[in-house]
Parts: sequence; C-alpha cells; structure tokens
Amino acid sequence: MIISLAPGWVEKDDPASSYHSSYVADNHVPLVWYGWKIKRSSISRPVNMIDVVPTLSSFLEISRPNASTGEIILELVE
Repeated sequence: MIISLAPGWVEKDDPASSYHSSYVADNHVPLVWYGWKIKRSSISRPVNMIDVVPTLSSFLEISRPNASTGEIILELVE
C-alpha cells in the first residue's frame, strides 16, 4: 500500500519517469486481497492504484476521502 502524505505530493521526482509514483517498479504488480468480505476470485483486467482506496472504503462502509478519484473494484464487492 502506498500512502500519500498530501494530494499531489510525490516522495521522489524522477524526470525519466512518465508517471508520478513513489516507486519505480509499480506499473504492473499483482494486487492481492484477503479478508472476511473477499470471495475467492481472479481479476484479469488492469486495475488502477487509485481504485484501492474507494474499494477499501466500501468494505469498511465509510465515506471516501475527499481526494479519492478512483472507482470501486466491482469484482471484489459483488
């Protein structure tokens, strides 16, 4: 999980990078969910990192943070 200290803030700035992230190798990484509300399944489509917070908020039944711009990963909550 990556935690941003403030919206728009990046831990390091790499001019050779075309995306803004704290980590170099996070373009394609597996996303593993485990817990009481998670059904056994596999999602083969790409999922954006910005979708993690709305999905967690849905599981916890709390409102999304104001800076959240992602969408709920529907395959996990249906």
